[in-house]
Parts: sequence; structure tokens; C-alpha cells
Amino acid sequence: MKAVSLMLCSLLFLQSVAAREYVIGVEDLEYSPIYVTRHGNYEGYARDLLDSFARSAGYTFSYRPLPVKRLFADFLSGKLDFKYPDNPHWEVPGRNEKTLYYSAVTLVAIDGVMVPVAREPGRTLTRLVTIRGFTPRVFMDAINRGQIVLQEVNDLNAAVSSVLVGRAEGLYGNIAVVRQHLQENGLSGQLIFDRALPHANSDFRLATQAHPQLIEEFNAFLRDQAELVSGLKKRHGVDID
Repeated sequence: MKAVSLMLCSLLFLQSVAAREYVIGVEDLEYSPIYVTRHGNYEGYARDLLDSFARSAGYTFSYRPLPVKRLFADFLSGKLDFKYPDNPHWEVPGRNEKTLYYSAVTLVAIDGVMVPVAREPGRTLTRLVTIRGFTPRVFMDAINRGQIVLQEVNDLNAAVSSVLVGRAEGLYGNIAVVRQHLQENGLSGQLIFDRALPHANSDFRLATQAHPQLIEEFNAFLRDQAELVSGLKKRHGVDID
């Protein structure tokens, strides 16, 4: 009888542990310092933020990097506990057919134009470069009218080079990501963010279908640990001044 009781206790303990382990689907993209997957390991501001919450609440998170389209498909089909980043305003087929729960904002990511230091702020662009797959929505009307020629390249190295050698007048992308790339390649300060040109803010949130209670706990963490969150942003350089 005692052995049966011990077995039942062990099973209950294992079930309790398993119930506190969650899989977060993340984008398999080079988006440092916000997030990046290196050798299968998810790193950056997002990882530190989510892990800090998990430790404080007694949860264990594992991260599953996936291509963006597959990430959305797996998340909406219920194969993942959470998805990061997400935003209820991002247009994705099938999103409106599901009941999804979103956290408070974890980061305001700014997408804008990086230009040479000597360029006059706000000066009209005629040639713009961006990474293939990254849509400069705030300029699409001008691009569609032929007022701006859009050049698409495969990576940040090519995009930065295009501006520095004069093939493009500005680089459209995430400001924190481009700044990090410049710093890592010894080019800090050669391109600067032109706030006078159109730019867009994108709120990054944690999303789930199955665990709204945990989203509420995460929101409380973001509110109660605001100083810690601010420190993580500063340490990773994702606060845009």
C-alpha cells in the first residue's frame, strides 16, 4: 500500500512539473540584439526577459526557433504554448478564427531609415534599400508610384554597403538591429537614424491560445518589475534614444 502511495505521489509530482514547462515558438531570424538563434540557442533581450519571468514564477521555458510562416502555422494549430513576438494587428491568415491572448507590450521596436551622417535630416528619398522580405510599409505608396526605387538585398552587410557606397540613400530596417550590426562591424556612427523621415513603431507581445492565466502573470511581472525590464533594455541596447 505504501508503494502505491509513493507511486501516486511521484506521478502527481511529475504531472505538476510538466504542467509548469512550456514551449515558446520564436522567429529563426538574425534580429540581434532583440533576438537571434546561434547554433540552435535562442539569445538576446527577448530570451533574457522571458527567462527572468520564468525564474520568478517557477516556470521552465524552452524555445523553438522556426521560419516565420511555419511559426505562425504551428502556433495557430496549437503545437506551441506561446509565440514571441506577436501583435494582434499583424495580418496573418487564420488569426481571426482563433481566440488569442496577448501580453502587454514588451518592447516598442522602431523600423525606420538609417542614413549617412552628412545627409540633411528629412531630405526626400529616391533610392531605398532593405533586406529581402522586410516590407517598408510607410514608403509603399511612394514606391508604388515610382517616386522611390526600392532595392532588396539578402542581408545587412549588403544593405549597409549599398548606402555607404552611394547605391542607396537610406537603409530601411529595425533601428536597434542595424545599430548593433554597425557596432559589431566597426562602423558605429557611419549611419544614423533619421527621425524626420517616416518610421513605424511595432509593439512586441507574448501570445497564447491555451494559457491566458500565465499571460496575466507575465503582465504583472512587466508591471511590478519595470525597473528590471528597463535595465534589460538598456543592457541589450534596444532602447532607441
